[in-house]
Amino acid sequence: MKHLTKIFVTLAIISFVVGYYLQANGNESSGVKLLIAAIMFMICAFINRNNNRKQRNKK
Repeated sequence: MKHLTKIFVTLAIISFVVGYYLQANGNESSGVKLLIAAIMFMICAFINRNNNRKQRNKK
């Protein structure tokens, strides 16, 4: 994985854990927002990795 992809995956894992913790403690609205952010970070990581593959295949 490239550097940017690792950052996106790390942010996704952190926001997922914090969001799950907030939902377990009763702050459901904040937890849901962080879980959505985790999903978006994973989508960004997938898009970045896909773009890296396309660039590598062109060479």
